[in-house]
Amino acid sequence: MAPAAPLAGLAFLATVTHEVRPPLNAVIGMTELLRQMTLPPEATRLVETIHMSGECLLALVDDLLDTSRLDAGRLQLEDVEFVLRDVVEEAIAIATATSGVKRLSVAAVIDPALPDEVRGDPRRFGQVLANLLANAVKFTLSGYVRLRLTCVQTDGTGLTLRVEVEDSGIGIASDALPRLFIPFSQADDDTSRRFGGTGLGLAIANGIVAAMGARIEVDSTPGRGSRFHFEVRLPAGRSDALALPNCEGLRAVVASRDDILVEALLSQMARLRVQAVVTRDVESVPPLARTGPAAVLIDPRLPDASACVAASRVADVPVVELVPPRSSVTVRDAVPLRTPVRLSELTHVLTTLRSEDAANRSASSASPRAATPPSVPFPRGIWRVLAVEDHEPNQQLLQHVLDSVGVEVDVVVSGEAACEAVRHERYDLILMDCRLPGMDGLATTRALRARPALAHVPVIGLTASTQPGTRQACLEAGMDDFLPKPTRPSILIDALRRWLPPSGQDEDAARDLEPSPAPAEPETLLDHDVVDELLRLGVFVDMARVVLRHMPAILGELDAAIAADDRARLGLLAHRLVTLLGNIGWQQPADLAGQLESACADDGSIQHRALATSLVRVVLDGLPRLERLTGRAAGEASTCAR
Repeated sequence: MAPAAPLAGLAFLATVTHEVRPPLNAVIGMTELLRQMTLPPEATRLVETIHMSGECLLALVDDLLDTSRLDAGRLQLEDVEFVLRDVVEEAIAIATATSGVKRLSVAAVIDPALPDEVRGDPRRFGQVLANLLANAVKFTLSGYVRLRLTCVQTDGTGLTLRVEVEDSGIGIASDALPRLFIPFSQADDDTSRRFGGTGLGLAIANGIVAAMGARIEVDSTPGRGSRFHFEVRLPAGRSDALALPNCEGLRAVVASRDDILVEALLSQMARLRVQAVVTRDVESVPPLARTGPAAVLIDPRLPDASACVAASRVADVPVVELVPPRSSVTVRDAVPLRTPVRLSELTHVLTTLRSEDAANRSASSASPRAATPPSVPFPRGIWRVLAVEDHEPNQQLLQHVLDSVGVEVDVVVSGEAACEAVRHERYDLILMDCRLPGMDGLATTRALRARPALAHVPVIGLTASTQPGTRQACLEAGMDDFLPKPTRPSILIDALRRWLPPSGQDEDAARDLEPSPAPAEPETLLDHDVVDELLRLGVFVDMARVVLRHMPAILGELDAAIAADDRARLGLLAHRLVTLLGNIGWQQPADLAGQLESACADDGSIQHRALATSLVRVVLDGLPRLERLTGRAAGEASTCAR
């Protein structure tokens, strides 16, 4: 009877997990939407706490379920085709998002010789990458975290893939290495106290890799970082290459001193067959720009980066700004490319710039910015989506997310209602909850696919199920894509981008996306691109007024905290200001607030008082100009309304 105990526990955890995920989906999704709004400082702090707690609870639920599966020997791996790069880039995005205020360079270096499509279990492979990266980010206070994928051997049936996650973190003592992969354990008690965590991530990653027929190995030196690596055999997919635009013959200049960022960009450009020239020196950019590359990619953290920009513009070469995570655009009229860079985004920027006429670029400084996809990618009234979801909080989440990107949505609560809705309305995409009362999502999808008019309408499955084979069952039922719950708004929007491309918009809708004229002076105080977008959305005036209303009280608290040398209070106020000021594009004090928050978190830093004083001075100097700017913007909006 003893062997039945783990199986009974696994069944119980699976059932509980499925019931817990829908409310967690609502908690995480709704708080993510709230984080994008301008809230009072205390409300912002509460929302951040709720969101972080929801993420931690979800991770704990998943880890406990996976640990039980491994203990019971019931971990099953799927065998489906997937795009290797997509899984890698998503894992990197998660690691970057969780790095917080750390100044880490996080990037993936993918061997150009690797095929784009392979076979395996994308969710489990992504989970291994995410766990190894999360471990590296947790124990790396500064420096870098690099994921490297190398093709060791390939033949007609598949390849041997080597995966390495390397960091510049605290390292691991040799006597602690045997405990790394034991559940609920860490290297030592001091590590557990300083960094927290359950100690399940590495154990789960090791168990999944073992199920793939491999083993994770570790090389580490205390104080100098760690390297986790393994080799796994993956069968080849049916397609050898993604349908990427032809970039062969293009040249680009990369100006940066971030070796990890540069290495990742070079691997991507090699995949695109773009010739890249790298420089770490500002002085070498002007002669390189005069040789006529397709673009100059500039790291704004370079000293005197403005000289690089000026030289590139004189040479009539487009400038691409490599925008660091949690930073705003600083180079006006450049094409922003946020790091870590995704291959699809790099391809889009380079091919768009190549297709532009050089004369048009020099005549209109707006054309490079137009090459960047707008943050509201779907003009209102163009696309209509049917959401089939019976859980009310999830209905609200889907409605909020789709409305925020300009997509109209109808919500029904059952498969039968979905079949009735498509009889009276044309939909461009269907979001389908897999577990519905009565006719479930799989049966509903099969019924919809039986109608010729719906044969090519994209259907995206949404499910909280963690059972093996769920993804394959969705695809076999006729779904085109699959998103696990909780479904974060950013992941849902990415899926909409894949299946509802912005190119479908008509000319009138495209004109609606043109940014409203920015009020005078934004370039001297606020980020021009942020102001453009907020004006287009009609929220700039309200958001700026929130800053003006709350700033006197916050400045008073800052003065009191400086006088009392209250490091904890200064850190809390700085955290509030990073969001409050950054939301309206007031980047100089927002960056100072970020530096202040980091200094307050570092017990060894003595810079917090100087940073706080500088922050107060910069805000006081800029408040009158912000008030004038807000007044002019309100007046222009009132005139337009009349």
